Amino acid sequence: MVPVASYINRDEVVKTVGARVFAILSAQKIKAFAAGSFGMTISVPDNRAAEARQLLAAAIKSEKLQLTLLVPKGDRYVVVTPDSVLKPEPDK
Repeated sequence: MVPVASYINRDEVVKTVGARVFAILSAQKIKAFAAGSFGMTISVPDNRAAEARQLLAAAIKSEKLQLTLLVPKGDRYVVVTPDSVLKPEPDK
């Protein structure tokens, strides 16, 4: 399992954003779980991570979900914009 996104852990956000994230991923049969205290990190199987990020990036743009996308960079994960996930830059 690898992190793909995160959101703040507040009741109203969990009920709306969290529920919507799991609905989006479940619709595509992507297993996911969220863990955290102040912030919830959503993790999915490594082989479905790119697809999950694409789905969530599209939802951020179309539904204005308050969600942060995460991608691997070396041995850590960094925040990226939805546009960078939807239209990745070619490798240089």
